[in-house]
Amino acid sequence: IKAYVKSDLNGSPTINVGSGSEIDTTNQESEIRSIETLAIDSSEIKENQNDLVVSGKIDGGISTLEFTNRRGEPGKALRMRLKGKDNAVTRVVLWGKDESLLPKVISQDAKIRLLGVRTKTGNQGLEIHGNEATMVEIDGGKEAEPVIVRIATINRNEKERILAIGIDDKKNMVYISDSSNMLSSINNGDVIECMPSKVFGSSLTIDNDSFVRKIDNDSIPTLSDLRTKISE
Repeated sequence: IKAYVKSDLNGSPTINVGSGSEIDTTNQESEIRSIETLAIDSSEIKENQNDLVVSGKIDGGISTLEFTNRRGEPGKALRMRLKGKDNAVTRVVLWGKDESLLPKVISQDAKIRLLGVRTKTGNQGLEIHGNEATMVEIDGGKEAEPVIVRIATINRNEKERILAIGIDDKKNMVYISDSSNMLSSINNGDVIECMPSKVFGSSLTIDNDSFVRKIDNDSIPTLSDLRTKISE
């Protein structure tokens, strides 16, 4: 009630509901199929499909793309990759979305479902594209837990963001992005305990809401422990 329809970036109609709108549920039976029956695996998509419900697992990291649209206005898009049942990987771009819609903690191979997407052939093959009306359902948590790693490499990029690679107690690599200079006094080989603001698989985000401290912890492998001879 009191909703309106407008076109998205691709010219498709979308229903917009504002603060003055109301949504009423009905108990009437409907022949409309449920979301569960509409969903297909990301390995099953084909060319030129629209209004899809696609499920899969997140493969790798999630990033935000900033761009200028055809009206000259700044915009954002969320980029990720989905892995299907056959382990095939599909690139995903959700126009008009950013990381604010994601849980703070997303594990490796987290399950995800995209509602209202289409397929498009890009430079790297078949892709999944969404827009502002696309709904994203993803397994994740609200609170991050402390992480302890030994810093293997650390440097500053062109955006004055500190980037580091750490190793945890299981010798897994952890990728750290710090926008608040909390790692400015940390050196290669140091062990840190941090409370990240976001965790996307093996990628941690540190900002002003995070906590970082240098600690002594002999249970974390040293850099020499990680070196492997070619003969091995």
